[in-house]
Amino acid sequence: MPKQNQIIFLLSLPVPQTMRILLLFIFLEFGVVRCDQDVRRSVTEPTLLPCVLPAEDNVALQNLMGVGKPIADRVVHSDTCKKQSDETGTVAAGGGIRYDPSRTCYLMGKSDLEVSAKWAATEMPPSGYESCRSLRAFHAEYVHQRDNEDTYMILDPNLAPWFFTARLSGCEVFVATSTHPDKRNKPIVIHSNLNRCEKKLQNLKQKGEKVSRMLKENPDYRNYRLAARVYSTPGGKERAMAKLYLEKYFSYHPGIHLKEYDTWPPATAQYFQFLGHYRTSLRKWRFILKGEIDGSTQEVL
Repeated sequence: MPKQNQIIFLLSLPVPQTMRILLLFIFLEFGVVRCDQDVRRSVTEPTLLPCVLPAEDNVALQNLMGVGKPIADRVVHSDTCKKQSDETGTVAAGGGIRYDPSRTCYLMGKSDLEVSAKWAATEMPPSGYESCRSLRAFHAEYVHQRDNEDTYMILDPNLAPWFFTARLSGCEVFVATSTHPDKRNKPIVIHSNLNRCEKKLQNLKQKGEKVSRMLKENPDYRNYRLAARVYSTPGGKERAMAKLYLEKYFSYHPGIHLKEYDTWPPATAQYFQFLGHYRTSLRKWRFILKGEIDGSTQEVL
């Protein structure tokens, strides 16, 4: 009922004059309070725009890195973003394909649980997302996978504070860090997709050996040490043997963080995402492993 009609109704009630005045006063007082609360709420709870600073306040990105939040339709990279990132790849000393981190994509939170990435150099954002393309806080590096290859990148938070790689369904991710002052915030992230061997345990060994050799044989990476390894869980009889191998592997890389994932758990099969974000206020990278369906989240580093 409109407020004016409510007042007329109160005044027409068959009650004494003093009671009608009291009821009218209470009604008006309540209306003023409600109005005041509505005004204060509109001031203290503004609508969050897609790409405004600080980027950490963006709902979509909060949920992306948040514990237990699923990833709807995964992180959707445009074909151009994948293609242009791929074309920067060069074979590096020691092996593997190194991607050039000077070219970036930009992120857009299309909904609270959906993030998409487009190529910053040429792909224009849809209306309302123009600031995503121009603000460095929403830029991201991307490493695509290649069959039976190691692809990697040396991250630079001055270029982009976000990192993504192709979804994991058996591949591995390695992170190497350096104590050198100029390289402390520039970790190497490697996506290992060596799957020539039929047995998963052999693939596990092959990936570990090749990555260690890559870091050792390239003089530019001598300051780097492996800090984390994300791997797919071997099943059946190989599981116990894989555990023994990883215990030995850990002894060669003391302090390394070993994180496993299983794409075929008892419940629902799912793929995983390896995500990274550099928080400027902390001057530190955070890497997580996240299930796309249930949002299961492991801190990797």
